[in-house]
Amino acid sequence: PLVTIGSFLFALAFAIYPLREMYMVSAPVLSVIGPVLCAGFALIVIGLFSGSPGPATPE
Repeated sequence: PLVTIGSFLFALAFAIYPLREMYMVSAPVLSVIGPVLCAGFALIVIGLFSGSPGPATPE
C-alpha cells in the first residue's frame, strides 16, 4: 500500500511540475511540489523495504 501511495504522489508531482514552470512560476502555493516529490519517493522506499526480512541473526 505504501508503494502505491508513494507512486501516486511521485507521479502527481511530476505531472504538476511542468505546469508550474510554464504558467505559475510566482504562485507560492505550488512550492510544495518538492516536498510532495520527496514524500512520494520516501513512501516508495519504505514500502519496498518494509517487506524485506531484515538483517540475518546468528544462531
